[in-house]
Amino acid sequence: MIKQQHLESKANAEREAGHPLTWGQVGSFWYKKGTDWIVRNPGAYARIEALKVLTALQNGEKEDAYSIEMEKDRLESLGFAPVPYGVLLVLGVGGLILSLFRWRIVREKGFGWKVGMLILLAGIVWVTLLLFFVHMRYRIPLTVVWILFSGCFVAEVGGRCFGTETHFTLGWRAKGAILLVLVLLGVVSFRSGPKTGITEIAWNNLGGAYFAENKVPAAREAFDKAIDINPAFAHAYLNLALCDLAETPPKVAQARARLEHAKALGLPIQAGLWKTLEQMERAPRPN
Repeated sequence: MIKQQHLESKANAEREAGHPLTWGQVGSFWYKKGTDWIVRNPGAYARIEALKVLTALQNGEKEDAYSIEMEKDRLESLGFAPVPYGVLLVLGVGGLILSLFRWRIVREKGFGWKVGMLILLAGIVWVTLLLFFVHMRYRIPLTVVWILFSGCFVAEVGGRCFGTETHFTLGWRAKGAILLVLVLLGVVSFRSGPKTGITEIAWNNLGGAYFAENKVPAAREAFDKAIDINPAFAHAYLNLALCDLAETPPKVAQARARLEHAKALGLPIQAGLWKTLEQMERAPRPN
């Protein structure tokens, strides 16, 4: 399934370039195309990055080509969430801010390098969020950081943090600024609520995972669900054709019909697949 997408990206790059390309040249082609677009459209790129930040701050999931709801069906522990991500975000950012304000005490108590490593980890995750897709399963490493800083925030509010008695030596302006930041984070985090449902792309990816494990019936069911969501999703028809060919005996006629339909929907079908299909059609049928 993923191989098909790679082949499509290579075919599109070669069509635009006007000549055959190696895989390394394909990567360079799309990298240059992306950077050229960023240079020509800095405003649009800035809006995309801002959307990624807002998405990462939301309690709900911004669905892309993958869905954590799909993974919950396969791994029940992912469905156990006693504290919503939005709550951890607000408390964690509060603990991070207080830790920075109390850096001197933290360092004197020997926690400086530990807190510093947590801040560095949070920074690395946020930078990569700006460079790649944003979805809930990717935020899991950052969630660990928020849990630890949330503990610091709760302990600070309770009067004890890092083994030191504390009584909020911050001025009222600083307290007000921190409170305002946390309230705004809470509003942003819960403004859309959790998203539900699984996209056709997610079902298609799940089917691909089952197919790779040779679980053809489960893969077929996932591809059918993708088509139920979006009847014009060509990749699911292609993948159902592969399931047909993997059956014993192979359902060659049904596979051809699905491939023709995927092609009619605009999906380019690799010549090698057509050749394989023709060979199977000419093969003697079992009595």
